[in-house]
Amino acid sequence: MHSTEKNQSKEKRTTPVPTFKRVVQKQKEESIHLRAETPTVRYLKLQPFYRRLSGLNSSLKIVPELRLCGNWLETAGFLPEEYVSVTVMEGLLVIRSTALIK
Repeated sequence: MHSTEKNQSKEKRTTPVPTFKRVVQKQKEESIHLRAETPTVRYLKLQPFYRRLSGLNSSLKIVPELRLCGNWLETAGFLPEEYVSVTVMEGLLVIRSTALIK
């Protein structure tokens, strides 16, 4: 195998695979074509939020809080004043713009 063949085989392995997602809304299945791209990973720190509990002693409970802001959200298609859907699974949050759901 020549060096150019090795480089081409490496490129083939790193090329992102096109992805398609299905959105189920009100018992109706719709397909949405998303562009194939390599996802960008961002690392954020959960902050403590002190929630006051109702009751006579009015104690505080610490719950995790996550705030997202930045130009990268707009680049990803999330605009101010728009709604998003958040899908919650164990250890995973999926945030989608509702502008994609018709």
